[in-house]
Amino acid sequence: MIEIKSIIELLIVMIGIKMILEKWEPPVPVSYQALLMLVIGGLGGWFFNQTKEGLITGLIGGTIAFWGRKIFAEIEDLKEANEEVK
Repeated sequence: MIEIKSIIELLIVMIGIKMILEKWEPPVPVSYQALLMLVIGGLGGWFFNQTKEGLITGLIGGTIAFWGRKIFAEIEDLKEANEEVK
C-alpha cells in the first residue's frame, strides 16, 4: 500500500513538471506533455510500490496532475446537472 504522503509528494512533483513544460520554449506539444505525465506517474508509483497497484496509482496520479482542473470542473458540471434534474 502506498502511503498518502508519498502520493501527495508524487503529485506535487508531477504538477511542478507540468508547469515547467507549459512554459517551455519552444512549446512542447500537449500530447507529449500528457505522455510524459503518465510515464513519470507510472514510474513514480512503481518506485514507491513495485506492484500493479503502485503502477496504477501512479498512472492515476499522472492523470490528475495533467488534467486536474478539467476533471474537477467536469465533476462540478455533473453535480449541477444532477441537481437540476431533481
